[in-house]
Amino acid sequence: MNWSLILNFLAIAIGVLLLAGDFSAMNIATVDIARDFNVKGAYLQWVINAYMFAFFVAIVIAGRLADIFGRKKMYLIGLTWFALSSLWGSLTNDIVQLITARALQGVGAAFLWPSIIGLSFTSVPKEKKSFAMGLLLGAAAFGQAIGPLVGGVLTQLLSWRAILWINVPFCLFAGVIALFFLYPTQNNTSSKKLDFVGMILLALGLLLFITAMERSVHWNFFSWQVLGVLISSLAVLAVFIFLEHKVTSALV
Repeated sequence: MNWSLILNFLAIAIGVLLLAGDFSAMNIATVDIARDFNVKGAYLQWVINAYMFAFFVAIVIAGRLADIFGRKKMYLIGLTWFALSSLWGSLTNDIVQLITARALQGVGAAFLWPSIIGLSFTSVPKEKKSFAMGLLLGAAAFGQAIGPLVGGVLTQLLSWRAILWINVPFCLFAGVIALFFLYPTQNNTSSKKLDFVGMILLALGLLLFITAMERSVHWNFFSWQVLGVLISSLAVLAVFIFLEHKVTSALV
């Protein structure tokens, strides 16, 4: 039995469960959060959406950073970032700080996901790569499915804050395994330059696009506000694509 490979996958699987399960678990806690902070409406929506927004905006940038600095290193950074932001969210008594902590959790999850995919494929022989992807997607699906159950149990027995602070020991456990047993990977890029302009344009374009989609539920998709934000998003992304053909260290 290859214990080194098993520990590799254990560290990776914990990361997948954390980033997939945490999103769905927090949906269960909104009623308790509303009562504790005496808020409702948009604030509660942003407790959920901030995580998703930050994740999708940061994921491409995080993937490029993993290519440059190494996936194991970015995985460890992602775990640390996720743990600290989870701890902050579990301790705060201010709704704005909770939303900020959730957004930072999303950034941490964005650091984790590209590194997890790369590490999964480099940890196994070529003939077992499809098996590795199956395990990866299975862990993600399991995390999404079990998240509401875990969130409900923790909220009922302890507090909604337990959904966040329980991430800390799991991140610590996965981090120790990853530090000593996770296979390091070589950078697969010849250039270590960062395309800062591309990062800003991509983040802005994706943020505007996701905002337009989210606001369309409230403003009507064909309202001038949604169409204005959507057109602005497409314009920024068009500039991003144009400039990516001009730089030597393209983000994508």
